[in-house]
Amino acid sequence: MVSIIIPTYNRANYLTKAIDSALSQDYPNIEVIVSDNASADDTSEVVKKYKDDNRFKYFRNNHNLGMVANWRKALNNYATGDFFMILSDDDYIIDDNYISKVVKLVESDPEIVIVYGNGYLFYEESNKMVEFILPFNTVENGRTIFLSRSKVLPQDFCLCNVLFKRNLALKLNAFSNDNNITCDSELFLKMCLYGNVGIIKNLVSVYQIHSQNLILRLKSDLKLIINNYDHLSEPYKLAKKSNIFQKEELQEWEDRVTVPYMFYILFTVMVSNPENYEKLVIALKEKDPVVLMKVQKTSRFKLVLLLHKLRLLPIIYKFKNIDLINKAGTKIFSDKS
Repeated sequence: MVSIIIPTYNRANYLTKAIDSALSQDYPNIEVIVSDNASADDTSEVVKKYKDDNRFKYFRNNHNLGMVANWRKALNNYATGDFFMILSDDDYIIDDNYISKVVKLVESDPEIVIVYGNGYLFYEESNKMVEFILPFNTVENGRTIFLSRSKVLPQDFCLCNVLFKRNLALKLNAFSNDNNITCDSELFLKMCLYGNVGIIKNLVSVYQIHSQNLILRLKSDLKLIINNYDHLSEPYKLAKKSNIFQKEELQEWEDRVTVPYMFYILFTVMVSNPENYEKLVIALKEKDPVVLMKVQKTSRFKLVLLLHKLRLLPIIYKFKNIDLINKAGTKIFSDKS
């Protein structure tokens, strides 16, 4: 059994395409679950045409729980599949055989805990479609995928085509932090530590990027910014406990993944929310003092902090040239200064 969970909130104009793509799968043993977060638009009317399909289930919350809590409720209370997918209401599957291919791959290797595939990123504003191609074998050790974090461009995965082993996700308390809106990345990385990962080579999905994407709220909401650091720090802590990596491998991962991300967080708040910068530093010091200290010692951070104190950072940021900041920081400061 495969559960395709479609969480939705006020996206009636997108929802039909997502549902149709799920119900078009040729694999028979699926359940398509729409978890409506108390939409105030025509969502309840849109779903009526699917009520006679016994693969389709519709649930409506009495009030808006928030995105992550809606995911958690759907996974814990509604889904019954051995594997599940979170298909956002604005994304869709384009390969009608995708779930069949996933199941066939899983049946060939009982150690597989995640399967995902190639797809497209669709930038709605520019009407541009970009291919997302994974540079991996059909089956990889999860450790390989974990260590590849931030090396795969334009992004590490598209949630809309990832299938997670449900009992492991429940064991890991998936989607437990309501303020971590990249908790899908946290779950993905954690599950990589428990088994193999399957890769479907076909272009199977479309992930839409537009002005309504919730991730855009990150720059303005301090609570989300702080909690979203967990999507890297929590898997890293679990990886250290697992003892399946060499110390050097994890050190390289920290320097390549968590240090740049923390710098990005600090930089973002300096530019867009400077009055909360000190609160952010205190919170990050509690979460990960080692990485914070590493960031603070870099030349680019020293330059950014100087520009922040001189109130020049918003002006410099208009150029959107981080490379320029890196080069200038290296020239003005040494990393040991």
